[in-house]
Amino acid sequence: MVSPDLHFNTLDVPGVHYQSWAAKIKVAPNVIALAPTWIALLATEGPNDGLVSVNSAKWGNFRGVEDAAWWSPGCDHYNIVDQVFGITPGFDAPDFYVDIVEDLKNRGY
Repeated sequence: MVSPDLHFNTLDVPGVHYQSWAAKIKVAPNVIALAPTWIALLATEGPNDGLVSVNSAKWGNFRGVEDAAWWSPGCDHYNIVDQVFGITPGFDAPDFYVDIVEDLKNRGY
């Protein structure tokens, strides 16, 4: 866990549109390799995707948390970057990224 006294000073660059999303494992990671880090982050920082906590993922305009279908174990870090053969009930990584690009286009970027 990062010490509360340690501050990271990463400044936003004027003119850059910052937005973020997070992913969250609800029950268990879809990729067993993420189990140890999911449990450790869950105990220290709360909900997470096995590598990044929801709170740490927030930057700029926070657009929400992807957690897949209500009946799925959740959306882990591998799912959000489409590294598990595209199998994530209730979440489609290619569509997710196409939606981001379409939104940016509609905003004039």
